[in-house]
Formats: sequence, C-alpha cells, structure tokens
Amino acid sequence: MNLIKLQIVELIDKHHHMTSVAELLGIKQPTVTFHMKSLEEEMGVRLFESRSGKTFLTEAGQALLHYSVKINALTQEARRVVKEYDSLYRGTLHIGASYVPATYLLPTILNTFSQEFPGIRIVLSVKPSPVIREMLIRHQIDLG
Repeated sequence: MNLIKLQIVELIDKHHHMTSVAELLGIKQPTVTFHMKSLEEEMGVRLFESRSGKTFLTEAGQALLHYSVKINALTQEARRVVKEYDSLYRGTLHIGASYVPATYLLPTILNTFSQEFPGIRIVLSVKPSPVIREMLIRHQIDLG
C-alpha cells in the first residue's frame, strides 16, 4: 500500500469523481482507476462502487477511510516538520569556541540567536583553539 492510494480513498470520499481526484493529484484519470483497482486487489475486498456516474466508498472503503485520513494527516505533518529543519525553525547548531570567546563574546550572541530561532538547539563545545580547529576539520562542529 502506498500513500497515493490512501490519498485517493480520502479524495474519492470528498469529491466522488475520479477526474476531480486525478486533477487534484496531478495525475491522469486512468492512473486513479489503476490505483483503486490495485488497492482493492491488495486488500482483497471491494472498496469502491459506482452509482449514477459517481464513485462512492463501500462499507470496507469507509473503514479504510478512517485510517487513510489519519495516515495522510501524519504524512503532511511529517513533511512539515522535516521541512522546518531546512528553514531554521528546528535543528541543532554545533558551535566550538575557545575559552575567551565562549566566556566574553558568545553569551550575548547566542542569547540573541536563541530568541530569534527558539527551535534551534545550540550545542557549545569549549576547548582550546587547536582542538576546535581539529573538530571543524573533522566536521564535528558546524561553526568554530
């Protein structure tokens, strides 16, 4: 079972037309039909029925709809959360500094950064300069 099949279940329930579902998903109507039939074969039960030119979910389809809605919502949430890591809303920033910058310069800078980007966790390693340089070369820190 793949995600597009579950999206089709949810959209069929809302729109009742395979052409509308195809347009919303950016695929062709025969592809929607293929996925519907494939899902029915995979589940071993009839999930869709046609009446008066419209497509409806059977009782089994309604049971699957419950899970489709949950899985589709979780998929959207997962995409949103992962995308946040690319947009500076979440993640971890590993910083290395020697003792003087860590004591006198970084506290104010890191405090300002943390207020502007509260979802970013900062990990500060305070070590002698040669060690920080080596950590940077080995990609153990993001910034030194």
